[in-house]
Amino acid sequence: MLLSALVLLASAAAVNSATLPDIPLIKPGDLIAKETAQGGFIVQLKNDASLTKRLDRRSPHERFHKRASLGLDYKVRNEFTNDKLFYGVSIQLSQNKTTDEVQSILSDIPEVKAIWPIRQVSKPSPAIAPDFSAFASENANTVMASYGNWTPTDDSPVLPYIKGANVQSTHKMADVDKLHDMGVKGKGIKIGVVDTGVDYRHPSLGGGFGPGFKIAGGYSLVDDAWYGQRDPIESPDPLSTCSSNAHGSHTSGIIGMQDPVDTGFGISGVAPEATLYMYKVFSCMTSSTADDIVMKGMIKAAEDGVDVISMSLGFTSYFVANSPYTDLIKAIIDQGIGLVVSNGNDGDLGLYAESSPADGEGVIAVGSVTNDVFPVVYTGKDSTGSSFEYGSVWPLDAPELKVYHHGSECTYAAWQATGAAVAKSNTTIVVAEIGSCALGTQMSGASAFGIQYLLAYNLESLDPSPFAEDIETQIPFPSVATIVVNSTAGAQIVKNLQADSSYKLSFTSPAATSMELLTGGMMSNFSSFGPSWDTLLVKPSLSAPGGKILSTWPLGPSAGYAIISGTSMAAPFVAGCYALVKSQYPDLSVAEIGSLLQSTATPMSYVYDKSILSSVAHQGAGIVNPYKAITYGTLVTPSQVSLGDLDDYTRNPYTISITNKATSGKKVFQITHQGAGYVEVFPYPDLLDPNSWNQLGQPQYSTYATARFSQTRITVHAGETLEFRAYIAKTVLTEDQIAKTPLISGFFQLTSDEETHTIPYLGTPYSRQDESAFDTSVFSYEDADGVTYSAAQPFVYCGTCLSRAPNTGYAEYNGTDWYFPTVWFNIRTGFQHFQTNIVPANTTFKPTHHGGSPAKSSGYKYMDPGITPHDTWMGMPSYGWIPDKTQYNNYAPREDTPFSFPYQSYSPFLWGAAWYHTIGPDGNTFEYLPNGDYRFLMSILKPGSDYDDWSQWETYLGPVMRLVGDNF
Repeated sequence: MLLSALVLLASAAAVNSATLPDIPLIKPGDLIAKETAQGGFIVQLKNDASLTKRLDRRSPHERFHKRASLGLDYKVRNEFTNDKLFYGVSIQLSQNKTTDEVQSILSDIPEVKAIWPIRQVSKPSPAIAPDFSAFASENANTVMASYGNWTPTDDSPVLPYIKGANVQSTHKMADVDKLHDMGVKGKGIKIGVVDTGVDYRHPSLGGGFGPGFKIAGGYSLVDDAWYGQRDPIESPDPLSTCSSNAHGSHTSGIIGMQDPVDTGFGISGVAPEATLYMYKVFSCMTSSTADDIVMKGMIKAAEDGVDVISMSLGFTSYFVANSPYTDLIKAIIDQGIGLVVSNGNDGDLGLYAESSPADGEGVIAVGSVTNDVFPVVYTGKDSTGSSFEYGSVWPLDAPELKVYHHGSECTYAAWQATGAAVAKSNTTIVVAEIGSCALGTQMSGASAFGIQYLLAYNLESLDPSPFAEDIETQIPFPSVATIVVNSTAGAQIVKNLQADSSYKLSFTSPAATSMELLTGGMMSNFSSFGPSWDTLLVKPSLSAPGGKILSTWPLGPSAGYAIISGTSMAAPFVAGCYALVKSQYPDLSVAEIGSLLQSTATPMSYVYDKSILSSVAHQGAGIVNPYKAITYGTLVTPSQVSLGDLDDYTRNPYTISITNKATSGKKVFQITHQGAGYVEVFPYPDLLDPNSWNQLGQPQYSTYATARFSQTRITVHAGETLEFRAYIAKTVLTEDQIAKTPLISGFFQLTSDEETHTIPYLGTPYSRQDESAFDTSVFSYEDADGVTYSAAQPFVYCGTCLSRAPNTGYAEYNGTDWYFPTVWFNIRTGFQHFQTNIVPANTTFKPTHHGGSPAKSSGYKYMDPGITPHDTWMGMPSYGWIPDKTQYNNYAPREDTPFSFPYQSYSPFLWGAAWYHTIGPDGNTFEYLPNGDYRFLMSILKPGSDYDDWSQWETYLGPVMRLVGDNF
């Protein structure tokens, strides 16, 4: 049952002192019903002969549909009939049903094995992408439409030829160039790419499609014009030329492009002799696709017999549990097919924000490393005679341009004013700062108001990180020619303009070079942190060049190339590396190739403190090196160690095996330990301790675990496998440190005269079961009159009163005066389930944390609401549950899925709380809670706990709340 008028309010509150936020009021009629399963469901079926009656020869699909149609009105989206990969069906509901109701109906069908709501998977985009949200005008919409839908007019264009730039820098970073010099280029390997389609007409991508071409096969699961409201049209042709689907052309180029002689830049992909197969799962007209379409693409690739699948897509998941991808991933790997998936571009979210399906067991999840150089820069000059370098795919040809300084604003009004001042002039270049506004946003604003030339740079005062000092990546944008300069050059141009209003810039030189980057060779700030809350697997598995990558783009206004950033660029790089290793060792298993790539990767320093290694939760094993993976001839397993938590790693040692694959000789390894960055969920990004705010990203520290080994030196002869054991000791931490939910990580290192292998590990240096999920520290705050209160969290107070004293046992809330109870709480950990119920004040429930009761001397008498609770929770009477935060901002049903990140200073607000009574044919009907005495009951299921074991839940029972008056 659902109590529906509860709002969750976010507040950036300090631990020691804060002003509690005003509660946004909603009208009593604005009730939020339990979410309907609007998208549909994936249903996994049992293909079990024992379910088939002797006289019933119907397939499990047929029997399922007969039973499901009795209780549900739906249409079939996709049927999965390959019982070796995934057997089941996806359905689209045609009626208003809740997730609970649908799952109840389907779970009673004998053929049903598992059920999942279908989730939307966002279309992959660069880490810095165009943003039209600030420019919601007719003009901006026109620009956005042209950006998403232009198509090239020339099928066989003559591409420019630029030489002189260090365009193969990423290959040198990973020693791919050494393999190419040896003739190892991936010949004979088939690589499947599940993405947005590809412009295979591009000369560097083979100029055609089908057997004998570089793009030899694939499939289109959706048509370019599909917009989600009808069934997509499938096709054996994965061609996509719209710019909104350019992503797949870029990732394909990273894997296997080969610029023809005197064409483009002279770039080759990581595995230029491999054969590519593209599986298009996104259309030009939508910003997302669905789980079942992605799964269908994965199945199609596996059925086509590819050796490895590259996927630069996903969504932030936090938890692996309850994923429809789990069984499919295992089945694909069991068939000997590798899975390489980008780990996500959510580095700003900090720990535990990895992506799915990258979080799957056995998947090679890939983080992003910034390119050593900005691959292509040209030289411009100004009217003072000075020169400066600017980043752009192609050189700008504009002899004399007046300069107009737009500034750092990215609002509609600011760009409207700039547009009016410049008046669509083709002789003026507009200078705009980025830092508080993304480059994509400034480009969108310039385009929306007719700016033809834009020069952008990071304003150091807005972003003091070293990333801001480097040249920023640009996104191809046909309607505005954009160049980027570093922060020093940008500031000087603005200074010169302020000194001389006639100041001009000139662009005439086509000579190209490359610019070294301060952050080159280290983790990109946008790259997501792992691990997942429930599995604590090492994720990302490893990292690869993904920041500022030059590769192919659809033919058209952008002339076939683009420089963009993202873990989307790193994953195909690793897929190419996998192909190189596979081409040399075709008999190795998926796990063995993964182990070779991980153990030979090179750990990188933390970008803001090079004296420590970056956390394994950010870089995984380090930057990939397929040359070492192929030439070392040593297999180390496991190639990563997931410690779990303190209870796990202090009980058992970890056994590492070393196999010498050489035919003669011996290898002598020294075994050592190196800690990596210690990271915390809190404070990030300043929710609990504003003094620790780090604008430079997730803070990392030099607090390390202690490791010892069964031996520190080991000699392994040719053909021999030996083992050693690693022990991790308890890291001594204070209670304050543990309260910040830390993660430790590091590397076991094996070093010989010619080889270095590393085994990354990570884990939590505390017991997840023993530590409280609720923050129980004392919180100090002020009310509107400036009166300071202190209370142990969680606590209940009046969220709409001038006086906001904490309720320590009993308080009255008069709805006529608009006085409504609020509970203030912080949750320190991720959780598999979170629920808030309203229960009778005289409940006999025994909670983990108690908010207090009226003193016996107070003369308190229970005020019975006069209604019988129509629900139960943990076996106790309940008036219903209150929607959690996720149900206010998510597109899909979430009440039965694992929740995301820790709730940090959220306030549920009880007002007009409706008693969920029944669902009629016209939707939900409600009855308001009458006057009476109630309590909040909040329940958390921590990672690794059993949902059905109530003793494993952590609970908070609030003080008595007496509701009187109207508006309840």
